[in-house]
Amino acid sequence: MMILSDAESRVRTRVIVGAMAPQQGDPLAADTRLVYDLGYDSLRLIELAMVLEEEFAIDAVGTEMASDLSGIEASITVGQVEAFVLAMRAATNGSRE
Repeated sequence: MMILSDAESRVRTRVIVGAMAPQQGDPLAADTRLVYDLGYDSLRLIELAMVLEEEFAIDAVGTEMASDLSGIEASITVGQVEAFVLAMRAATNGSRE
């Protein structure tokens, strides 16, 4: 498995979020909202979490993301997802060392 830098992980996360978005449109920015701007619903958010888990070999991102983001899912942004992935990668990599 290739190790990605934080910048590469952010770009890859953004590509995945954009590719899975129910509504395509303007280029994604850190403040693009998944629900309001991209048309994500709760099922699609869970699918996104599962894809991110597989892509980045992150442990239990689906469960963590659901609990960490519950209540704010309507306003979650691409930047928040990127930050979440980086934090989970750091936690996962730390637990494997």
